Amino acid sequence: MSVTIGGKTVTFARNVCEDDKDEETEEDEIETSEDENDLRPPKLDIPRPPAGYSRQLGELYLVKKVFFLWGWFPTFTEAGLNFIAKGEGTITTKSSLISSLEFSNERWAFESITFMGIVPVSETRQLFGRWDRLRFRDVKVGVHFNYIKSVSQLEYIKKSPTWFPQRVWTSYPMLSPYYLKSAQQINVAVAPIVFNQIEPETGNYISHQLYQRYISWCLYLVPLPYTENLSEPEPPPSLPILPDDMDKNCCEDLIKMTREIHKALGVRKLLDKSFQVPSNMMIPEGKGNHANKDYLEIMSDLFKTIDNYGFDAPVTVKVQDTNKAQKGDQSIELKFNSLGAILKAQTELLIELKGDSANRLNIQIRLAYIMTRMYRTLAKLYYRTSAILDGLGIPIISKVVTLPIEFNVFGKKHWGAGKGFGKDSKKGQEPKLDLNDEDTTEAMLPDLLEIHDYEIEVDEFRFKSTDLYEIILNMAAKMRT
Repeated sequence: MSVTIGGKTVTFARNVCEDDKDEETEEDEIETSEDENDLRPPKLDIPRPPAGYSRQLGELYLVKKVFFLWGWFPTFTEAGLNFIAKGEGTITTKSSLISSLEFSNERWAFESITFMGIVPVSETRQLFGRWDRLRFRDVKVGVHFNYIKSVSQLEYIKKSPTWFPQRVWTSYPMLSPYYLKSAQQINVAVAPIVFNQIEPETGNYISHQLYQRYISWCLYLVPLPYTENLSEPEPPPSLPILPDDMDKNCCEDLIKMTREIHKALGVRKLLDKSFQVPSNMMIPEGKGNHANKDYLEIMSDLFKTIDNYGFDAPVTVKVQDTNKAQKGDQSIELKFNSLGAILKAQTELLIELKGDSANRLNIQIRLAYIMTRMYRTLAKLYYRTSAILDGLGIPIISKVVTLPIEFNVFGKKHWGAGKGFGKDSKKGQEPKLDLNDEDTTEAMLPDLLEIHDYEIEVDEFRFKSTDLYEIILNMAAKMRT
């Protein structure tokens, strides 16, 4: 296996399938650029350790490091002065825009940290040239870093006709520069550069405020302990010995197809990194990840996930006693073969109930108005009839009659032992109706909906004589008194 970077070539002896050379990894998918003035990182070819490699390995990180500079009385290059003359926008360039800066301040931090993979330490140092050494707080071994690209960026933010105006501070979300593996989010507050010019026409000072950033792409190499980096060599593939008379074109086509399948399935990536599945997706409150090394294990975890979050079909729904007004258990059982069928049934029911509820409420309001008017009219008629009979002096005696009604308001279970709407009830009402509780209301229905014969006390007219003349005389006497 050979890797060429910057004109230098490193060759690894590897006795595995050759299509591993072309197999891409997740780290190779980082968007790069060959333009020096582009903010994206440069194009990189990272050497990968072959199977059986027994020398020291390390973790490689691609870091976007940003320097913020600010101060007073800057001296700009010609390119910087041309940018200020435009008075707006942002410029990104490889060349320097500021040649000097008095009362300068600076702040630096990491904008992004990307893990590139495990690499051989010695070969990586050779390919990327000079490496400097430093230490991070959370890393127990030395860290080597190398600058591979730097870009200068200048952003014009404000122009005002004042001398030393108020600075417009801003804050950038960045990563703590002391961590690689577990970078922490921080906010970096920076001030702009203030540059004063004299306006030729008026002689007044014009203050310009600009943000200056130096963006550097760096490679950080963290050597790992030697004892953790020994890997077993892979056995050589069992390839058949081809006779001279074999169709070599056919064999080459088969090899090409095999390599395409090998690449499409990501065999090397699966074996090197495994397929991680969070345990809590398969088991409630599971911890950590479960590593899969082959497709059978992946399918097994997939079925476990479906079993954990899935939907068991068919589903049987049984509703107990759908009609509380009838005796017995009027149950209904429904079966749904899919989740979609249940959602469809629920949606149809909700739409239907919404219309029925609106109509039912409208009817109930109308009935409430009618019943109130009827109740008022009946009361008025009762008192008027009593007054007329009393005024005419017609003798009245009481008797009891039986009247069948479709409701039994004297049910013992909920009204008490025959109390009904008697004098013991508050204002002639059943107090349980004020509870507004569904279970209490439903418990009243079986007795309430029974057809019941009511004994009602009514008035009957009785006269001492059946002679009409005597009746009129009695009425006249009553009227005179």
